[in-house]
Amino acid sequence: MVLSKAIAELRQELKPRGVEIVFQETKLPVEDLQQSNMILLNGRPLEDVLSDAESDENYCSSCSCLTGKEAQCRTIRYNHQVYEDIPAELIRTAVNTILSLNDGGPGT
Repeated sequence: MVLSKAIAELRQELKPRGVEIVFQETKLPVEDLQQSNMILLNGRPLEDVLSDAESDENYCSSCSCLTGKEAQCRTIRYNHQVYEDIPAELIRTAVNTILSLNDGGPGT
């Protein structure tokens, strides 16, 4: 899983800086599928952290099969790309942006 690997790598990288990454996965009920793939950083959605990112949604065949009805799942649009699965590098960029905002310095 991309997210698990990204979190493990970030934990190792940021531990020397005293930064702790806490990961909490939430299983969503069917009526909340529009929140799937939401990553919160210090309580802020990833797309709010990155100025060029925005959330959207598209048809999801996997969730449609699971729920037995047509389902729309959350996506992220960043730099003219649409992501159903958020890539590790995008997560890293968002984390570094948050750290930069908290440190008052440039991103790492």
